[in-house]
Amino acid sequence: MVEKENDKGSSSSDAQGSNNDPFFIHHSDNPTVILVSPLPLGDNYRTWFRAMTLVLYSKNKIGVVDGSIEQPKGTDELRQWERCTDLVSSWILNSIESEIRGSIFYADTARGIWVDLVIDSPKLMH
Repeated sequence: MVEKENDKGSSSSDAQGSNNDPFFIHHSDNPTVILVSPLPLGDNYRTWFRAMTLVLYSKNKIGVVDGSIEQPKGTDELRQWERCTDLVSSWILNSIESEIRGSIFYADTARGIWVDLVIDSPKLMH
């Protein structure tokens, strides 16, 4: 593949993003993907939580839910952040059963959904 230099001296593939950039979204990452088996009501919350955490780490998106990637102030970065948090929100919502989804669906961010799931985890396990 031939890479072209852009105005700043970096290659065009760098301009498209990098797996090291938490805002990078691979072409195979889409909001309809189910990344782990859906979380039902019951006793497998810890297994689901561990599986989802591993997936988010592998996709370099754990910072979206653990709070280490905060909402940026700049317009360009804000749009990237919103796109990323919406994608992660979709992944989480697609990986939980509808009985649980209804109680967290309207959280504003992926972090909000994640925190709601952590807070509600005792209820989910019984």
